[in-house]
Amino acid sequence: MKKLGALLLRISLFSVFISYFIVAIIVNSDRIENRLDPLTRLGLREVRCLRHNTLCLGTYANEKDLGKYRIRTVISILNPIFPFSREIVQAQKETCRKMNIDFVSIPISFFSDDENIYKNLLRFLHYSKNRPVYINGYLFDHRLEELERRIIMQDIGSE
Repeated sequence: MKKLGALLLRISLFSVFISYFIVAIIVNSDRIENRLDPLTRLGLREVRCLRHNTLCLGTYANEKDLGKYRIRTVISILNPIFPFSREIVQAQKETCRKMNIDFVSIPISFFSDDENIYKNLLRFLHYSKNRPVYINGYLFDHRLEELERRIIMQDIGSE
């Protein structure tokens, strides 16, 4: 009987410890996520801002980036057909919903650059010049570099 009581006490204490641990993780999940963010840890987070910081292009935006630049619209160029991209797009939508930021998905294929998508995106950006916009991919890749080049050329042409 004494052994059974000691075993029940150990199980109870272990259950309390595990419950506390799980609650602590849930409550602090946003802080843990920022520390475990592979882009930040590997030095791959990159943000380039144009038009006096009203147009930013960069990697997957977190709440800190969106607040820092006072972003009002996020445009994702990730293609949600792919499972990995779909998860990122869903997470970005949720972040935007929590921060009351508009979210637009304009997928640009990773392997083929469709001229019309770039033109439509540039047209959209032209009409939202006074509204801070963040365009994101997961990594700062050739699609964002091409878009940045076209935006710069468009701005030079409109001066």
